[in-house]
Amino acid sequence: MQSGRGMTMSPIDPQDAPLIGTVGGEEPAAEQKKVPTFTILHTNDMHSNLIGVGPASEYSPMTLNDDRTIGGIERIASLIAERRKAREAKGPVLVLDVGDFSIGTPFGATHETGAELQCLSMAGYDATTFGNHEFDAGPESLAKAIAAAKKAGHVPPILAANTHIDGDDPGLSQFKELAQAELIRSHMLLERGASGSACSA
Repeated sequence: MQSGRGMTMSPIDPQDAPLIGTVGGEEPAAEQKKVPTFTILHTNDMHSNLIGVGPASEYSPMTLNDDRTIGGIERIASLIAERRKAREAKGPVLVLDVGDFSIGTPFGATHETGAELQCLSMAGYDATTFGNHEFDAGPESLAKAIAAAKKAGHVPPILAANTHIDGDDPGLSQFKELAQAELIRSHMLLERGASGSACSA
């Protein structure tokens, strides 16, 4: 695209490169130096939507853009894997869910399995946190879901710096046990690339 005075602007995929143009057809300085990047992929408000919406007969969750199904945790997992592969050579990649992962479909009606947490873990998330809807059924139910996901061997790190569980309410007893076992933490350090990346909620 020509913009006058000899400047050429090239269309850029914002997921693959910083928002920079080229002047006189030369590579930008950042590209010449190969400045490392830090990529954050995040989701929020998934509300137990673990299954894609669309015709089940044509659903192909391991590939993208080849059916009419929208969403679903398998599709998200495929996208995470694709973006990790595309970005990791350029720098660290961090995958986060920022809460309200539960309540909204029949999957969220029971806390016996911790299905949402298990799916986040298996999809490749580095960490998650609580939204307000995680507490819709009370802290006991949420603690039960976390414990179930842990027992199944699939629970992502849960960061909750603004969740206070030091009260005397009997309903917090299992929450306190989970915190003591470091299944719920205020912060954590994740090692990505050549340097450590601090991550807290």
